[in-house]
Amino acid sequence: MADLDLKKIVEAILFAADSSVPLDRLTDIIEEAERREIREALKALAEQYDSEERPYAMSEVAGGWQIYCRPEYSKWVRELHKGRIPTRLSQAALETLAIVAYKQPIVRA
Repeated sequence: MADLDLKKIVEAILFAADSSVPLDRLTDIIEEAERREIREALKALAEQYDSEERPYAMSEVAGGWQIYCRPEYSKWVRELHKGRIPTRLSQAALETLAIVAYKQPIVRA
């Protein structure tokens, strides 16, 4: 597998992920590449983002790798999400979920 192709694959995975992706998960997904090659591709991408001064960066966060927007662009990103109402669960819904999690499997009744 060519280095450039591997970098693009890793970038696509991280771009589509909604949370950080551990190196172990990347090696499971990209079976054709070795762990060392994937680690090198991650570091090369991070360096590339920094050297090109892109508005986003990549770093290792919470045991995995993640692409994120740089803080100096947060004003405009907040505007994108302005007006969204965060979904919160009621106390009854939280209690129901706690019971389901504790007593699995559970029937509807």
